[in-house]
Amino acid sequence: MLSQRQKLQALVELSRNNLIVRACINRISSAVLPQRVHITERTGVLAQFKALKPELAEFMSLHFAKFLHAALESMLVCGFVVFVIKRHMLHDKAIELPVVLPLGAFTWEVRPVTKDANKRFVKHDALYYYEIECVHHDFKPHELHVCHVENPAPSTHIMPSRFDGMLADFLDLQNFEMMIRRIDDWNSTKHITTSETVLAPRDQTTDGISLLDDFRRYIMSGQHSGISSNYMVMCGEEASASREDPSNLANSWIENFSFSNKKGDSTCVHLLPPNTATNELGPLELKHNRDEFYKRFQKKVMSFFEMTPFDEVSGQDSGSIAYEVQVMGMRRLSVLCIRVLEYAYAQTFEIDIENVKISMPRPVMPLSIRNTSRSPGKAKQKSPEP
Repeated sequence: MLSQRQKLQALVELSRNNLIVRACINRISSAVLPQRVHITERTGVLAQFKALKPELAEFMSLHFAKFLHAALESMLVCGFVVFVIKRHMLHDKAIELPVVLPLGAFTWEVRPVTKDANKRFVKHDALYYYEIECVHHDFKPHELHVCHVENPAPSTHIMPSRFDGMLADFLDLQNFEMMIRRIDDWNSTKHITTSETVLAPRDQTTDGISLLDDFRRYIMSGQHSGISSNYMVMCGEEASASREDPSNLANSWIENFSFSNKKGDSTCVHLLPPNTATNELGPLELKHNRDEFYKRFQKKVMSFFEMTPFDEVSGQDSGSIAYEVQVMGMRRLSVLCIRVLEYAYAQTFEIDIENVKISMPRPVMPLSIRNTSRSPGKAKQKSPEP
């Protein structure tokens, strides 16, 4: 099981470094997130919403649009957004603005609401809340603001995330790639193994004496029944140990024989008994198919983001239906983005969330796809005969 830091690192890597997930997030960002937002505010329930002053409205519109771009990743991965309030200077005047804590800057746990729970993290009607702990900064709990995109719920996972369904396959895919690299590294070099053959005597008297005689004969003469197929090579074929008297194999003789020649001190000596055989190991092969891992992971990612891969769309009708499903999902996300902006604005300026209204463009289908989906199919006309 992963620890908090390990899972946090895996979520950051999945969200920012995986090409499929990054492409889906970029597509959502370009379709949902605007460059500017429109902010109106009122002083009371019965008052009318009024726009901000032009100079302040332009500044706030750009800042909250950037705030939303930074908050999108936490909305998709965590299901909530953590931000702090910092002071900015606008024409020599200090103004407080929300700043998002990015993914990787904090850890979280789902806790039940008790009388000792931090009221900053708890909603008035909630049964569970997110307990946030910063990783790099020393923000105090009362400085952290948490906007819920999804209500917290108990889970068996550490730091429950909306990406938990994809994270398991992502880790399997990483392990699979690591296995492939290890296999390629193993196959890039040759591996040799040796095997020794020892004949156990069937009769402790006759066979034992015969084996002892063979050993003595080998020590005295260097001849053995298996030595013809098991050459012990020293410094090449010109100085084979099988042609020398084994009784002279002393340390000093080996040193003189091995290193006192034109090859220098880099000579490597391998001594093998005559009853051993060398075998070269074959290459390793991975039985699993790499494409199956990628397709399974891609299918889960596309299902999470409610998108259809391009290779699965065939025909104009299927393409328009698939795009319409994506637009519906982006519209739901757009509504959640507006709620996050209104909550951040209300917490920053300490007003009721009902007294602020933020609007931004709504994701729509391209005109070409709408015309294609609405126009009835026309039969192909035959060209007139000359």
